[in-house]
Amino acid sequence: MIENQIANEWQDYISVFFLILCRVTPPLVFRSVNPLSMLPPYIKVLVTLVFSLVIFLRVTDDNMIMRVVQLDGTAMAVACLIEFGIGLILWFALLATYGAIYTFLRILDMQVGFNPMGIFNPSMSESDPILTRVVLVFVFLLFFITDMHYFILLALTQSLNLFPVLSGFGEPSLELLIALFSSQFMLCLILVLPIMVAVFWVDLVLGMCSRVMPQVNIYFVGLPLKIAVAFIILGLASRHITSVSEELFDSVVRYWQALY
Repeated sequence: MIENQIANEWQDYISVFFLILCRVTPPLVFRSVNPLSMLPPYIKVLVTLVFSLVIFLRVTDDNMIMRVVQLDGTAMAVACLIEFGIGLILWFALLATYGAIYTFLRILDMQVGFNPMGIFNPSMSESDPILTRVVLVFVFLLFFITDMHYFILLALTQSLNLFPVLSGFGEPSLELLIALFSSQFMLCLILVLPIMVAVFWVDLVLGMCSRVMPQVNIYFVGLPLKIAVAFIILGLASRHITSVSEELFDSVVRYWQALY
């Protein structure tokens, strides 16, 4: 009898833990500006389980367990889908930031001439152009410097305090989503604009040279020049990149706070 009671209690705790895991999985595992999403799959699973356990120990109470106990199989499946949807809403802010950064950096790589060559990322089984990878690594460093990894855990914990398991979630307004998407794209345009303008002027000068000296192979002459100009402007704009990246992360924070 006592063994059955202990087994039932453990089953209830596991059910609550699984619901919390459904909510925290998208922001931590799915691809986004969160550097944890770039880890190998088995490490991501381990990190997600550990973080879910920490949040579970922090927010679980008797009231939450009593509500989960009353669920049957169908209700439990629906609850998992709802919690997963809440996680997707939180993940959208990180995805919009990553998508904006990645889009403009790929355009910049194409303009500079880095697009044909890249750095292979074994954890994601894909290749990124050199300039894209350099700026992304810099942004990921700022992610940790600005303590965004702490804020993600805090935001997930607060979401469970303000909207506990089985309580649902307020539907985010379309205006809020559009505002986040547009602000991230504008900030990323500001992020790469100095390099794009400098490379544009280099292309303009090279185009004039090709008209004056048609016998010169402009591609092989201009490619090292564009690469040098791109990295020089990148170094000069490093402080500018820092402030814009911090504003990108602040936009994510404001989006999450607006959901509450």
